[in-house]
Amino acid sequence: MNMIEKVARAIDSTRTFGRPVPTDREMAKAAIEAMKEPTEEMKKAEDATGEVHWNYNCHICGGAKHAWECMIDTALKE
Repeated sequence: MNMIEKVARAIDSTRTFGRPVPTDREMAKAAIEAMKEPTEEMKKAEDATGEVHWNYNCHICGGAKHAWECMIDTALKE
């Protein structure tokens, strides 16, 4: 499943039968939460150096996984 499908499913999951219509904020939070874990394709993406250090705490880049998760967690707190 690609990221667009993940986000679309997360937004759709906020719309459940018998529950009030979700607010834009609830749908946005669901979408951001879905983006917390990248797809396999995203993990294999290459940057200008030819690689992305996903799930690896590289002393050069500081670890993409940890930084990404911290940014998503911060966005969810707003």
